Amino acid sequence: MKWQKISLIVGILVGLAGLVSAGFKVDSHYAHAEDFAELARQFEYTNLRLEQKIINDDLRNYHKLLVPLELKIEDGTATVTERRKAKEIRFKMQELESEKENLKRENM
Repeated sequence: MKWQKISLIVGILVGLAGLVSAGFKVDSHYAHAEDFAELARQFEYTNLRLEQKIINDDLRNYHKLLVPLELKIEDGTATVTERRKAKEIRFKMQELESEKENLKRENM
């Protein structure tokens, strides 16, 4: 999942570089601080949305792993290893939920 995050960020940076080289030519006589500030805000917002999407995808994937383990635990057929794995997944999901809440606070 780390490589997915890295490749997504690199993709955004490459896309932004393409935007700059394709049509966003800055002439020193016409460059305005407001334009750069707006571009920075848009990039920050896009980056924040990307982080939220990655967290939501990770939570969804962990949930898919957790459901069968919880069913086995409820049935009483789960092994000790499966119980440990379920506990680890729940802990990781709590960490991601906490990170998601922190991102929401930063956005406000």
